[in-house]
Amino acid sequence: IGSGPTSFSEPDRAVPLRVAMLGFGTVGGGVFELLEQLPEHFDIVAVAVHEPSKQRVPSVPRSLVTADVVAAATCEADVVVEAMGGVKHAYAATQAALRSGLHVVTANKALLAEHGPCLAGLADSHGVSLRNSAAVGGSMPLLEQIGSLTGKHMRSVRAIINGTCNFVLDQMSDDVTFDEAVRSAQHRGFAEQDASRDLTGLDAADKLCVIAHRVGVASLRPGDVQCDMLSAESVRQAQISTVNGDVVRHVATLQLDANPPTADVRLLQLGPDDPLASVRAEQNAALIELNDGTCELVRGRGAGRWPTAEAVLADLLEVSRTLASARNGAETRPIHEPHRLACAE
Repeated sequence: IGSGPTSFSEPDRAVPLRVAMLGFGTVGGGVFELLEQLPEHFDIVAVAVHEPSKQRVPSVPRSLVTADVVAAATCEADVVVEAMGGVKHAYAATQAALRSGLHVVTANKALLAEHGPCLAGLADSHGVSLRNSAAVGGSMPLLEQIGSLTGKHMRSVRAIINGTCNFVLDQMSDDVTFDEAVRSAQHRGFAEQDASRDLTGLDAADKLCVIAHRVGVASLRPGDVQCDMLSAESVRQAQISTVNGDVVRHVATLQLDANPPTADVRLLQLGPDDPLASVRAEQNAALIELNDGTCELVRGRGAGRWPTAEAVLADLLEVSRTLASARNGAETRPIHEPHRLACAE
């Protein structure tokens, strides 16, 4: 406007999110690979690993590698990706990150099953977010769907939330032996070399606890969840009694209308009309039943590096958007579990 030359101001350039990574296994390596492809959005500033001298694919610059997870969790970063697995060291590192005012994204369902409510309270008290979309169901947006139902009363959640077990059961229905099916799941990256937490139901029990915490049942712990184990014999016995197109599935159930709420992971025969009966291979699905009798079905890829890594990436992008909004003066609030407890030291 006026007699001078026309010019346009430069748009605000996105500031890359500084990311510290804890763990570089199946999930951590996948997340690293995805972030390396988005340098305009993410700047990896630290990678904590158990063996710093080990060669990794993709390769990690030596200047980023450390064996000190707490140091990495409290470095000059904006967000910490916790992909270590286990509970003890992950708990210490996650507490340190939150107390340092760093956002945390985790896929660690065992950590959240034991300490989710208290870590959510810690995040809240320090004004940061604790995001965990990848902890349940890989790329299946189950926790996001449950979050969208705020204000509605849920009666139950029935789900297939362990892709390894569903893959094994699907293979065995095609006359593959139990051992061969487990090896195939490992070869395809659906199962760890030690698949015991999957096959015993403990992995699904952890996920049920995370779901319970999201809906306000903060007291549920993995030890409260009754689990059936997958074995050659247990599956054979379940298959013998199937009739009329029934299929065998490992079904995790959270019964919220019980007093107190209950949870279990059972090897069940499902009729062909059951929505969970059609879930194949490593897929996951969950049926959310509301008190008014309506149901919502959520599906997605559950097992493997990439579904989980992509869910972590989605959480990181959301953190980035939140920080960008804060820089632009928009009101933001931390994202965390709704029920909070004090953390043990």
